[in-house]
Amino acid sequence: MIVASLVLGAVLLAITGIVVSLIPPRRAFGLDDSEIRTAAQLDTAMAIQRSMRIAELQRRMADRRFWPCALFGLAFLMQMTALAVDRLAHPSITAITILPAFFIVMTARAARLRDAQRQLGAYLKSESSSPIA
Repeated sequence: MIVASLVLGAVLLAITGIVVSLIPPRRAFGLDDSEIRTAAQLDTAMAIQRSMRIAELQRRMADRRFWPCALFGLAFLMQMTALAVDRLAHPSITAITILPAFFIVMTARAARLRDAQRQLGAYLKSESSSPIA
């Protein structure tokens, strides 16, 4: 019964790790455009918006959420405990439950990083190519 509980707990932790990794990060709030009355205020608001967007993309590139990895580590420890308690438990249970979930999380993280890099590169490229008035 203990081994089954440990394996089930590890599977639930792996699924929770997948769900936690797929939750999108919080968005930064934009500016309130109801107070813009002049061209100078518009230029200032656009500069602030540009810097906020660059900061958000840089933050997305440096995003290192540790919760999914911590959950997978705990799930792996539970699987190893199940193997230590019951020598009849097979190591393939770990390979079937935790490894695919870990690779899903790493793939999602790499896709978010690649997307943020692409957006930041395109944003900086379009910003540098636009003429400054």
